[in-house]
Amino acid sequence: MPETTMSPVKASYFIREYIDLAVAERFPQSRTLQLEHDEIVTVLFGEAEPSVLMPKLNALKQVFDRDTDYYVVTIAVSSRYEKPSQFQQAYGEVRGLVLQRSLQAATEIMTEKRPSSEHAPVSAQQEQTLYTHIREGNTRLTQELLTAIVEQIDKKGATAHQFQQLALRLIEMLGEWSSKQQLELADDFDLTAAHAIRQCFTKEELLAYLQRTSAEAAEQFESAKSRKDVPLEVVFHYMESQLAEDISLEQAAERLSWSSGYLSNYIKQKTGQTFSEHLQTLRMNRAMELLGSTNKPVKDIAASVGYYNVTSFNRLFKKTTGLSPGDYRKRVSLGVE
Repeated sequence: MPETTMSPVKASYFIREYIDLAVAERFPQSRTLQLEHDEIVTVLFGEAEPSVLMPKLNALKQVFDRDTDYYVVTIAVSSRYEKPSQFQQAYGEVRGLVLQRSLQAATEIMTEKRPSSEHAPVSAQQEQTLYTHIREGNTRLTQELLTAIVEQIDKKGATAHQFQQLALRLIEMLGEWSSKQQLELADDFDLTAAHAIRQCFTKEELLAYLQRTSAEAAEQFESAKSRKDVPLEVVFHYMESQLAEDISLEQAAERLSWSSGYLSNYIKQKTGQTFSEHLQTLRMNRAMELLGSTNKPVKDIAASVGYYNVTSFNRLFKKTTGLSPGDYRKRVSLGVE
């Protein structure tokens, strides 16, 4: 969003004053309070039927929507409460409604809870695949997977809060992976990221931020490749050249004259993945490349990366990317990232 010379505290003060004046025209006994710098509560006394209240709220929405380049307002309306002692209950109700707002640059009026859609923001398989893309410095595949993950939860009706939780989890993973690879991050990386995520008011803004941040991480991982790990290079080169075959840990260990147990621990320590997990990631990466760059039938691509049961391949591919092989190919052909 564009920067403004006015501080957030001062801006929210003027917004509060405007709300107080606008609401008092119709509800003279109302009281408007500033509880946090980004949280304003108006208490209405007396009769506040929807037929009377909603026109006033819609008028406020029209005003706020003119300035969505600078701020976004969510208006949450609680149930009617009769006693002053029920203020905390009413406050908790509107806080819950605000958490269910959509991720959009528009004023939203919330009057009732939406059906909840609880789901893990990122599957374990997607985490491992994303880690591999970033560790290998593969910005294109990283951004394609991030797009698929964001669209996946969008289709499930994710709220703005759930989008933010997804983004925070991805940032947390970047921090963990960077630490594992002994890459340096700014001391305030987590705080800076959390602030930037809160400033994303649309799905597109959030995705752009995640793609930009992950691209920077991928560049760091790519530059760190100068510190080559020869044993891993030997094993990974062997795995990549034999994706269509039945590759075993024992066969890979023979390349180094190591025991399979030692190689297994070595790979896990260096990459965070088991031998099988890394092999599966390599196969999915190759499949994505072939789907995007060739017109080969899906069953042929599946076979070329070691999957001779196309049904199993389709299921695993969708679990990894959030898209079926056919949908993934369509996305790439349309140039959607």
